[in-house]
Amino acid sequence: MKATVDGHKKVLKIDIDKEFMHPEEKEALQDLIIAAITLATQAIDEKVKDEVKQNASGILGGLPIDLIL
Repeated sequence: MKATVDGHKKVLKIDIDKEFMHPEEKEALQDLIIAAITLATQAIDEKVKDEVKQNASGILGGLPIDLIL
């Protein structure tokens, strides 16, 4: 199996060896894996942003957190 990811942690492509599945299912499975990974990385990004907001709220002096993250 091979995954291609861009510099923003977005999964662009998944390639699964034919020997691990039925050929007619390959594309659908690859798309489902990409979607699952994308949702997981988005959830991580939101969690990190929330943690930074919570821990740095007094330090930033009212600056929007989006300027930092």
